Amino acid sequence: RLIGAIRDVTAEKAAAAERERLIAERVEMEGRLKLALDRAPIGVLMSDADDRITYWNEACERMFGYAADEAIGRHSLELFVPPEAREYVQGILARLRQGDVNAHGLNEAVRKDGRRIVTEWRNTPIVDADGRVTSLLAMAIDVTDRIEGERERMRLLADKERLAGRLQRQFARMPIACFVRDSAYRLVDLNPAAERLFGWTLADLAGRDVLDVLVPDAQRSLVRNSVRNRLAAGEEAVRLVNRNVTRDGRELVCEWHTVRMPDGEHVLSMALDITERTHAEDALRDSEARYRGLLEVAPDGVAV
Repeated sequence: RLIGAIRDVTAEKAAAAERERLIAERVEMEGRLKLALDRAPIGVLMSDADDRITYWNEACERMFGYAADEAIGRHSLELFVPPEAREYVQGILARLRQGDVNAHGLNEAVRKDGRRIVTEWRNTPIVDADGRVTSLLAMAIDVTDRIEGERERMRLLADKERLAGRLQRQFARMPIACFVRDSAYRLVDLNPAAERLFGWTLADLAGRDVLDVLVPDAQRSLVRNSVRNRLAAGEEAVRLVNRNVTRDGRELVCEWHTVRMPDGEHVLSMALDITERTHAEDALRDSEARYRGLLEVAPDGVAV
């Protein structure tokens, strides 16, 4: 007599098949992920909780100069972090081990060939089912060119500010009246000599066309058109002599020199008061004319 037992293993086989399918899918996904990380255009590395490198992609090889087999198993602090940056990086690592997802950084790194680069890091702590940090994922971008460009820009700005300061001091000390106007010929600045000569301050004239104030009505259009047209035609400097009016109503004769400034957006006009010289020249011409008149009407010869 035979005694047997029958057990339905259909569910077990189905469960086993499902496990195998899930494992295969996981392996495939891990393979795809590794391929994506290997080919990523930015540096990607992984390390355990003690900062021992466990993964090093091709971009890291290009960025730091170390092959994967040279980097894996080593600590990042000893591999590419310079001594002066290690305290800073240790602080970042400590925050990551505590689960801080915002522990990113920017620091110098030393390549295998000794060349220094600046790297920007985006870091993520990897936790297990119990919430414990088991590994660290770090992505690095070489921002050396960007940082150097920014440093150069800051140096140029500092140089420009120093130069502007020196020019402003020279502008203030110039003994002749100077006016700086924008491309629409509105006043931007004037120096103390201009204030002393004409009596107007920057607060009085800022944003206005100074010709409306300084040039008599009869000459204003002629002067304005002459300066603008000649500069527009490409003349480097425009020289004019015309009459001007001060704030207190005095009339002056000034020699003006107007040039376009190097930035192409402003013009500089310099005024020299030649009133006394003009009066002296007029008096000399009058005297010479009277002398010639006397000679012409004299009844007898005159010897000099």
